[in-house]
Amino acid sequence: MYRGEPVCCRHTALLLLCLAAWHACIGLAEAASELRGVRRRAGDVSGNNGGRRLAVARHLHAHLGQPRLTDPGRAVTMYTQFGEIRVQLLEKLAPRITSMVWELAAHRNCTTSHSCAFYRNEARPLSGEGPPYALLQGRMYDLPQDPPFEGNIEVRRGHVCFIPGGKDFFIALGDHPEWGNSHPVWGLVDDWQTPDIIVSQQYTNWSHNGGTVLRILKIEVPWTLAVEGDRTFGPLRSAVAPLRAAVAARPARAARCAVRATAQAVETADVKSLNSQFGKADAVEVKEGRGGLPTVFLKSDNGATAEITLFGGCVTSWKTAAGQEVLYIRPDAVFDKSKPISGGMPHCFPQFGPGNIQLHGFARNCDWELAGASDGPTVTLVLTDNEYTWGMWPNSFKAEYTVSLVGDALTTRLVVTNTGDAPFAFNASLHSYFGVADVETATVRGLQGLEYLDRVADAAHPSVHKELRELATFRGPVDAVYRGAPAKVVLDNGAGDVGMASDNWPDVVLWTPWTAMEACYKEFVCVENAQYAPVTLEAGAAWTSATSFIFSSDPLIDFCNGNPDQPECLVYDD
Repeated sequence: MYRGEPVCCRHTALLLLCLAAWHACIGLAEAASELRGVRRRAGDVSGNNGGRRLAVARHLHAHLGQPRLTDPGRAVTMYTQFGEIRVQLLEKLAPRITSMVWELAAHRNCTTSHSCAFYRNEARPLSGEGPPYALLQGRMYDLPQDPPFEGNIEVRRGHVCFIPGGKDFFIALGDHPEWGNSHPVWGLVDDWQTPDIIVSQQYTNWSHNGGTVLRILKIEVPWTLAVEGDRTFGPLRSAVAPLRAAVAARPARAARCAVRATAQAVETADVKSLNSQFGKADAVEVKEGRGGLPTVFLKSDNGATAEITLFGGCVTSWKTAAGQEVLYIRPDAVFDKSKPISGGMPHCFPQFGPGNIQLHGFARNCDWELAGASDGPTVTLVLTDNEYTWGMWPNSFKAEYTVSLVGDALTTRLVVTNTGDAPFAFNASLHSYFGVADVETATVRGLQGLEYLDRVADAAHPSVHKELRELATFRGPVDAVYRGAPAKVVLDNGAGDVGMASDNWPDVVLWTPWTAMEACYKEFVCVENAQYAPVTLEAGAAWTSATSFIFSSDPLIDFCNGNPDQPECLVYDD
């Protein structure tokens, strides 16, 4: 088996027999004879299943030629508690498989979690083939029989494929040339909102055949299936119907979440309108930022700048007057709304970390509204509940986020108000990424003597330790929650100090993925203001937190930038 390849529990011999029968049916007696030779050459069926499947697929291609991805046909929809997944059926490529899936959808037979559910979630790797292995895997056991082997083309991002020899399938989150043409491709997904949410859910590692480590969902995600346009969704849909009915009974609000990477022309027009309404000369400007996202640009009198995207309400850049970028954007970040922005200062609300809803909540995955601006420069963004948020978190709320520049200092203020008539509980974090000269030399001071929760080994059951060091470091994987942290902590990023003075953020979180993000882990650390324990907010009540950030460069570094030949600036290698 290729590393990370989708795994099926059926015996590979069944695949080989089915393939031989298929060849006989279409009159390829010679091919069937050679196929039996492939089977014999493959050896004992307990060995490399993936290698045998790949050998069989290559054999078929030699006789039948490479199928082509032709015009797509009808579509079906999978309905989950996290949203919908639309699958375009590739009927010309895989006519018999798509006919089986269509019949299943037309009769809405996939209605139980045992028969139809996602159970494996593997995110896209930063580089290479993995791990993780870039797929979302599930089962479709209500099919009347195992799907035939057809549609065998190279697996690409968005392809929906069955695993030969059974009714397990997967959605490819990346290209998989390493798997060759060994999987029947029958569908196409081009909207990643719901798959990305499922991939972000909590998982446990499982060692397959004592080798490849797979990511298995701790809680499976069941789904129901219907043909496109059929709004009778089965038990999962009915489970969220009361929530949606409650939304419908309130004044209509646009669903600003579950955003799509489309309608750029509309966004451009909105940017011009927003700038006309909220722009303040050079101090506040609304225009297209990275990826064409509507972005608020702030500039203080001394030349310091900040950028805040309306998508996610995320501060994506903060530069001092000297041009020093303090924040960090990961190289895998995308600015097309297909997933939250990986870097800057994303929001974690109304959930911090894994839990009952999507990882870190939905605030970082929604379009915030621009509600106000002043030439301070200051901008205020607002997020309110809508149909999308009620689908996973049935509470009425208003989150108001204000970002200001005062000289070089960046200040943030978050106000969460319960606008409903019943209390709700939430937790939150400002998941700040800071660029560092070297992760192993970065330090944080101000945490000595505190107890912290070490979540590296098991986030659900963290171990408790006391911080004895004056300077906390990042010399290995770190995921630590410091409870009852002081109002001020300082990060030494190698070029100077980033001071963080907070109000009503009771906890500080330190995080580095270490080599799990091989491409970039040396370049950043996360020092996060957090409300780790849930806060219960009564109807009509509000919760407020704030932080001021200031960067002060190392005087010696500033001196040496202009005087590199001075003795104190020379570095000698032993």
